[in-house]
Amino acid sequence: MEQGNRITPSRKGKHLNRNERILMEVFLKAGQRRLWIVEELGRDRRTIDREMKRGMVEHLNSDLTIKSVYNADRAQDAYELNATAKGPEVKLKANSTAVEFIRCYIVIKKWSPEAVAARMKQKGMEDAVCSKTIYTHIDRGEIPEVSNETLLEKRERKSSVNSRMPLRPLLSGRSMALNDKWGEEAFKVVFKSITADNGSEILDFAALGKLVFSSSARTYVYYAHPYSSWERGTNENTNRMIRRFIPKGSDISKFTCAEIQRIEDWINRYPRKILNFKTAEEMFIKDLAA
Repeated sequence: MEQGNRITPSRKGKHLNRNERILMEVFLKAGQRRLWIVEELGRDRRTIDREMKRGMVEHLNSDLTIKSVYNADRAQDAYELNATAKGPEVKLKANSTAVEFIRCYIVIKKWSPEAVAARMKQKGMEDAVCSKTIYTHIDRGEIPEVSNETLLEKRERKSSVNSRMPLRPLLSGRSMALNDKWGEEAFKVVFKSITADNGSEILDFAALGKLVFSSSARTYVYYAHPYSSWERGTNENTNRMIRRFIPKGSDISKFTCAEIQRIEDWINRYPRKILNFKTAEEMFIKDLAA
């Protein structure tokens, strides 16, 4: 892209919008300098500098080194949170039941503010609040033991193809063990489809055929295209959840079976936005009972 062909008119002194933040992330990943981005977006240098600070996150590389990078989603979250904080006064009272509920679910259960807010509403709590209110209190340091640094991932990335697929609880062991765990008849009821990437562990077609086929098809197996993570959005989202406990590049053999089971239990009991903040475990039990 040649410098000088600005994609947006000059709007010096104003905040970037979501699309501009995404472009800024793309430019930085491509190695463009800040001054080039200033010219390309038609913004004041101080605006870009503030935006860099707003969206900076630590990224864990495959070699376990840490690198600070700009993230458009993080910047948008920070901008929206700051805008919310300027609105009406929030509802929570210090040392209230609601504050303690929020603290316990974030600190002990490690839930996100969105999941906590949804569960407060599901329980019919009189002092239930929305996630924006919880974020505002966290930003002000008014939730004991909770800060922006202690929160897990704030935003669940949108997924496409697999985003509407039924969510099943995470299972221990290799996928080839599913048949032994469930049995032929139960397998047909529980597993409507399997979507896999192109990893070597799933490319044993003969063994996989024995797993999913008998005299007639027991389920459908789909293979995602290479470098097309959006085709298995639920899988990618689950991987991000696992990496909260097991960073990418870690030697998984060093984790005990009990530790792996605790991680699986946490994932299965974590409220999902795609399920209207029900857990995979709750939906699974409901499906089996239907």
